[in-house]
This record gives sequence, C-alpha cells and structure tokens, in this order.
Amino acid sequence: DAFINETQARLAEAGIEVSFVENKGKNFWAGVDPLRKASTANFPVYGLVLLLSLVWVIFIYLIQSKRDYAILRALGVTQRSANRQLLMPFLLIGLLSILVGSVSAWKFALNKAAESLSTLPLPSGVAPSASLPPGILVGLGSGIFILLMVLTGTGIGLIARRSVFELLQGKNGPKVMIQ
Repeated sequence: DAFINETQARLAEAGIEVSFVENKGKNFWAGVDPLRKASTANFPVYGLVLLLSLVWVIFIYLIQSKRDYAILRALGVTQRSANRQLLMPFLLIGLLSILVGSVSAWKFALNKAAESLSTLPLPSGVAPSASLPPGILVGLGSGIFILLMVLTGTGIGLIARRSVFELLQGKNGPKVMIQ
C-alpha cells in the first residue's frame, strides 16, 4: 500500500495505472510454516532413531559373529584378514539395505510431500513441485553408508582388542589375564 501511495500520482501522469492483485500469498505461508517447523523438529529425532538403529543392528551382528572371529584368529588368520572377513558381509548387506530403503523412502516421501502441497492455498498461477535433485538421495545414502562403516569398524576394533582366549570362552567362561 505504501508503494501505491508513493508512486500512483507520478505513474498516472505517465499513463500507468498501478494495482496489486491478491495472490493468496499470506494463506500460502500460513500453510507452509507449520510444515517447515515440523520438518525442522523431526530431523534430529529421525537422525537419532537412525543412529540407534544402526548401533543396535551392528551390536547384534558383532555379538553373533564374535565367536567366529575368535575361531578365525585361533586358526592363525591374521587380524587384518579376520577383520575384513567380519566386515565385508555386513557392509554388503548394509549397502543393499541402504539402497533399497533409501529409494523406497525417497519415493514415499516425495509422494507424501506432493499430497501435502496439493492441499495448500497457492498464489495465482503457481503450481506446487515436490521434487528434489537425486544428488540429495545419493548424498544421504552415502552418508548413512559411511556412518555404517565407521560404527562397524569401531565395533570390530573393540572385538579385535580382546584376547582370542577371552573371545573363545564366551560370556560365562573364566577370564584369562594376559600380561
């Protein structure tokens, strides 16, 4: 309104009539702000759930594989080779799981975003777009895989520091102190 009051007389002299068309912009932002706030609040929660899920799955895998690792080491396999034999199957399964899960979650999220955007009051002549560049999917999937590698490598490193005798004895066996 201030712009119209300032310039209307000067533009009228030039033969130009100034008027603004209502474009429902305020309604659009009233609908978008709750979505933006919800996504900002949910990001740390989903990140924590992802981290806890990865730690839990890695923990279960390493608990089940600890005795196999100890047997490999007792048979004379080098620590590096035993670590690799413990790591590779898990990373292969993890990579496939991340690929399938990421692509299906990506499609689901984009469909839900399109549904949410279709209900918003939009400015005149504006069509909603619920698409994102595929590079974001690749980046997120790569980040999750790197996190999986780091956490699994850390867990294997913790197992590798323990003595072969202790690993073979299991949880209930007497502890052997090696000096």
